[in-house]
Amino acid sequence: MSSKIEEEKQRNEAVSKIIKEMDTSAFTVHTMAVEEALKHLKTDKAKGLTTDEVNKRLEEYGANELESEPEKSLWERIAEQFEDELVIILLVAAIISFVIAITGNYFDFI
Repeated sequence: MSSKIEEEKQRNEAVSKIIKEMDTSAFTVHTMAVEEALKHLKTDKAKGLTTDEVNKRLEEYGANELESEPEKSLWERIAEQFEDELVIILLVAAIISFVIAITGNYFDFI
């Protein structure tokens, strides 16, 4: 359980480090005037990109898509619910409560 949390923490720290080291000076289009941004991006406000420019950018940068994670099965999602210590404690308490309710006497259980 704690190893999973530790892995997540390490991954987040690595991502933060990469983001801090990125050169963001090229990401300034949002600060430009519309006409200046259109000129910088080599596009036309009315027509958009030409087919040649689209193909060139697709080849250079790839598709504008996020990578999707493989979908987890139902059983994997259910098993994840029992990885938390608090859930296990509550489950044990529920089982003890159920046994006490069936036997009808708390002292018989102890």
